[in-house]
This record gives sequence, structure tokens and C-alpha cells, in this order.
Amino acid sequence: MGINVYPVTKNPDQLEKLAQVPAETINSLREFEKSKPALIDPEANSDDRYEAYCLLNKYQKQIRTLELHGLGKIPFGDLATIIGTEHEPDVFSGLSDEPETIAQILGVLRQRGYSVPDADLLTEGVCWS
Repeated sequence: MGINVYPVTKNPDQLEKLAQVPAETINSLREFEKSKPALIDPEANSDDRYEAYCLLNKYQKQIRTLELHGLGKIPFGDLATIIGTEHEPDVFSGLSDEPETIAQILGVLRQRGYSVPDADLLTEGVCWS
């Protein structure tokens, strides 16, 4: 069990760097979503959603994965230790823009086998939920 960690940014250039994809990948993904709304429609049939997903190119899939699943999953206990809390709600949802906290979270994710970006790409912080 754990909780997903996400970058705090809406900047397309930053997200593309974090996902390690070519420039304009987000724009192509957004255009694709318009042509295949099943990909993002929570009411869509799962087969239709899967069919649309299969049509994405590998870079679009990388961005989509970053948006849906974040940078990786960190164990609740490790996150509680890093953020220094005993209050359960703080572990279920929160954010930090503290460089040391970000570095520690990325360190745990790296130890768990995730490919994580350099902390300097997360200038706006990370959040978890």
C-alpha cells in the first residue's frame, strides 16, 4: 500500500521534461483526446477507453501515465516520516515545495525502482493523493 506522488505543475513544457518526451507531445495528446473522447470520459465503456489508449504513441502514453499515476507510489509510513506527521490526513493528501522534502521523496521512489526526475525539475513542488 502506498500513495501516488505527482508533480505540481500545469506547465506543458515542464510536464514534457518530467515525462522525458519530445516537445509538443502534450498538444498532440490533447488533440487526440478531442478526437477520441472515450480516453478521458469516466462514463465511457472500458473497451472503448482501452481501444483509444492503444492508439496513443509511446510518448503520449508516457504523458498520460505521468498524469494518471504520477512519479510513483511511496509507502504511507515513509511519507509520514519524511513530512514529519502523525496526523493520518496529512499522509493521504498534501503537497510540499521544500527542496529537502522533495529530494527525500524522490530518494524513496528511486529506491523502490522508479525512474525519477532530477529534483530541480520539480521547482513548483510535489503533491500526493
